[in-house]
Amino acid sequence: MKKNHIFYILIMLVLILPINLYAKVSAIESTATDLDENNITSVTKSLPSYEYANNSKNIDVVLVLDNSDTNISKINSEASDLLSKLSESNLNVKVSVIKFDGWAHDTISIVRDNKNEGAGLIEVNDDNLEIIKNAINYNLRSYFTSFVVGGTNTEVPLKMAKKMLDDDTDVVANRKYIVLFSDMESWVYEGYITIDGVKYGPAPVTKTNPDWGGGSIYGDSDYTWEEVYNSCKDGTFEQQENYDKNQYFNYQYTKTVFGFTITLPVSWKNYWTNIYTGDDKDKLLAITNEQYRTYFKTEWNPYITSDGSTITKKANGLDVSLCKTYNVLKDIKNSNYNISLYSTDTLANANNFKHKAIGLIKAMQDDFGMDIYGNTEADDTIVNYGSSIDTLFDNFENNISYFLVSGNITDNLAKDFQFINDDEDVAPLSLSVNNEELNSVKLASNKWGYGDVSSEGKYDYEVEYDEDSNKLNIDLNHSIKNTSPLTLKYKLKLLTLETNEYPTSDSTVLTYYDNVNKDSAQVDIDIPEVSYVKAIVPSEPEVIENPKTGISSKLYLLIVVLLGVISLIILRKKRIFKKNI
Repeated sequence: MKKNHIFYILIMLVLILPINLYAKVSAIESTATDLDENNITSVTKSLPSYEYANNSKNIDVVLVLDNSDTNISKINSEASDLLSKLSESNLNVKVSVIKFDGWAHDTISIVRDNKNEGAGLIEVNDDNLEIIKNAINYNLRSYFTSFVVGGTNTEVPLKMAKKMLDDDTDVVANRKYIVLFSDMESWVYEGYITIDGVKYGPAPVTKTNPDWGGGSIYGDSDYTWEEVYNSCKDGTFEQQENYDKNQYFNYQYTKTVFGFTITLPVSWKNYWTNIYTGDDKDKLLAITNEQYRTYFKTEWNPYITSDGSTITKKANGLDVSLCKTYNVLKDIKNSNYNISLYSTDTLANANNFKHKAIGLIKAMQDDFGMDIYGNTEADDTIVNYGSSIDTLFDNFENNISYFLVSGNITDNLAKDFQFINDDEDVAPLSLSVNNEELNSVKLASNKWGYGDVSSEGKYDYEVEYDEDSNKLNIDLNHSIKNTSPLTLKYKLKLLTLETNEYPTSDSTVLTYYDNVNKDSAQVDIDIPEVSYVKAIVPSEPEVIENPKTGISSKLYLLIVVLLGVISLIILRKKRIFKKNI
């Protein structure tokens, strides 16, 4: 079956996400064998460890796509250039696709089973390719679907994405990814509504006025972004007055087809019929639009009281939605999942609305270390400010397929050990990639090259031993894949033969090049230890002379024993003599 280009787009989105630096550190394995009869240990360093390499083959990715702004065609042209890399990736990928408006929609489930959720992550294989393609291309507004809610809600889709990743316990956390495409201009969120004193939900809610049509997306607020942001971080926002007075986001969508204006079902009907799983569906569906507006003004509206007077406005829907989104992002990062944002146009709405959305985008980078790509209209505090989709793809190899692009290991061997370099014709170190040993070439008296030679005349890996400083220097001139560990082995002889634990190195440092930030970074590699126990040799008994005679204690004891034996013989002879008489 010919693979659809949409599938490759999907996998490419996985392959451009950042690897956590701490995952790199913990993934480096360094061991030493017990000393043999000649007091020699074999030291092994693996970048990454084989356990990490095995885990790296399994990947989960959830695409979270803003239905109102996401334009998948932006990345189509880039996918074909990366197809050859995909074919070599040897990855086991599971995928889910979430489209969102005022709610979250599992579009794999919709196109496959006509349900809003339940598919979760599915394996990427020939049988599922068409489903994945249709899920990515699915547009809630392009059809007379039963799932349209309207509006924008970034909180609920991220919660759904996190739950999908949580449910898959077969994949390690740092190989789970969320790719979010959105302008982050969100004003709908998850909440509950009250009808006749009974709470219903969770449902898409906001803080709006029914007389404003579908509701205000940037209504007046007493809060600046800084106040909202600080309240999110310290957890006090939900305690603010009027926070709990939410209204159902009632959205009615119209579409012009061949000159005729057609009204799609209102979100009220769609939500309670096809998405809501709680009780009293019949009661909720029986409420007409006019009844809804009456309830809205009396029981649900924080701005207009039953007599028509207004009350002080506190948080608006935008404030609450962005804050709740921030808190979900915090949970995602605490779970050690990876998440990136491609920010689409943020110029569509009023300035105060745009300002708060960009404020959240900055917090996503600064607080959670997220990579932000796209049109943020922010200043240079966003690392990839104004970057195109090309930039996102350019970071592909250094982010997920490769453990590192290039680097250097400096291993300062401990003074208690001697580096074994006995045979001039045989390299004292062995290097292997994915358990396949590389050929070595002697470049100088204490320098060896491994692998192929580049156009610059450098070998893939070059190792040099400095005898004066007892130091190994390993240049990593070739990239190392997550799924193909580089393993370095060498031998050391212990010189200090006293009972103790001996670290094999004073320090081992990996310096690697970060292609994303165009900078280098350093991490310390753990140092293994070996034990030596000095043998106890039994000593000769001490000879003590008799102080009176000057005779040694041994001789003195022998004389006493001999005298005793002679005395016994004499006594026995006397007894026998008497008996015979």
